[in-house]
Amino acid sequence: MNVRANRREAIAALTALGAVGLGWPLAAAAQAAYPSRPVRLIVPFPAGSATDLVGRLIGQKLSEELGQPFVIDNRAGAGGNIGSQMIANAAPDGYTVGMGVFGVHAINPHLFKNMPFDSISDFQPIGCISTAIQVLVVNSKIPVNTLQEFIDYARARPTELNFASPGNGSTGQLAASLLESTTGIKMTNVPFTGAAAARASLLAGDTQVTFELVTTAVPHVKSGALKALAVTGARRSPALPQLPTFMESGFKTFEVTTWMSLIGPAGLPAAIVEKLNKTINTILARPEVVKALDDAGTTAAPSTPAELRQRMERDRTKWGEIIRKAGTKID
Repeated sequence: MNVRANRREAIAALTALGAVGLGWPLAAAAQAAYPSRPVRLIVPFPAGSATDLVGRLIGQKLSEELGQPFVIDNRAGAGGNIGSQMIANAAPDGYTVGMGVFGVHAINPHLFKNMPFDSISDFQPIGCISTAIQVLVVNSKIPVNTLQEFIDYARARPTELNFASPGNGSTGQLAASLLESTTGIKMTNVPFTGAAAARASLLAGDTQVTFELVTTAVPHVKSGALKALAVTGARRSPALPQLPTFMESGFKTFEVTTWMSLIGPAGLPAAIVEKLNKTINTILARPEVVKALDDAGTTAAPSTPAELRQRMERDRTKWGEIIRKAGTKID
């Protein structure tokens, strides 16, 4: 009886080993065939938002390239945290991915007391899609024409200048905090519910200064309603090539560059990450996609997964310090 029992145990063990061995090629084959069914692409902001527009563009191109629908699923709320939590909690099989944005992964950890996820370790970076920079603009009635003239003007009038903010915790408001800490000027923050309302206030002269996306600022700069003083990127904007960056103007550490990316849950297989990354980078090299992103106010910015992770880590650390010094809080 013992011999028979031992034989059964040995056969069972060998069978189990064989199953494990077969599992590797089966798993590899499944990943090579990816995607074999529709993929959900979670956008953690509402339809019509900039993130939604970029997400739909990339989702459509991924569908065309990979032969399966990438279905947009808008899950807005809590500054992007609701949809992002759904990405973090998804099965790491490649059939739920999502849009990762600067605000959620670099800013929100410092504004929300109880984040439902770790903004880096709970996600697998796949690749950066695009970046965006802003421009410092003032109402045309302000008697300044350069960044230095504005700083001198503001220093002579502490707290008298009203800054039109798209809202507390917004990129524009945080850029203003960085400007204050970098230059020593003091402005009065006037928060609005979004960039459009802030811009309307500035154009009406109720406020005097704001940070605006280059794309939306250009028409008002060309009309003469606003004066542009400097852009926040590491390089000049093709839309305003004559305008210097803050860095060129002597503020070497002043850079505000936001980004959008494709991410998945932590544990996503490397083969799937690589396939999606290569496909995105191929898409981002196409002139029509570059133009579509330009029209949406962003610039194509392909990357490796490792480069995206480095960007996420660097920006979370940098903006955590800025937010701490400014004492910025969500209302």
